[in-house]
Amino acid sequence: SASPFDASVLLILRHAEARKRRTWRGDDLERPLTAAGRVAAARLAPILDAYGITRVVTSDALRCVDTVMPFVDGCDVKLKMVHGLSEQGVTKRSVAAVAAAALESDKRMLICTHRPVLPRLFAALGIGDVTRDTAQMLVVHRAGGRIAAIEKPE
Repeated sequence: SASPFDASVLLILRHAEARKRRTWRGDDLERPLTAAGRVAAARLAPILDAYGITRVVTSDALRCVDTVMPFVDGCDVKLKMVHGLSEQGVTKRSVAAVAAAALESDKRMLICTHRPVLPRLFAALGIGDVTRDTAQMLVVHRAGGRIAAIEKPE
């Protein structure tokens, strides 16, 4: 059976802190990161690089894109924006498709999404619900299309 040592990493990230919904007047997809959120996004870049991430899949909401951009820009990795990972665009089918592609891939991948989408993504991956704070991630080790181990860094 596959061990975590044979596995490829999949990071699942909740976006960094964004402006509060009640103080934001524009389209929710355009709700930006706070100053603290931008600092957290910049701090994530070397951590994501240390995991050797080569592919980033993110919600197309600005707060998710801006969470991953310091890493994407600094490390020249592929970025794919998926409306089906946003709060507005999420469906059972969109989450299932992202989860299936993530499990089938052996690429070192990051998925960035929103707190309300995380339980649906975890369920599609066959993971119990895990609470993550803003800019916190779940580290999933996968091998042969299956999950070998999960870490919850604080």
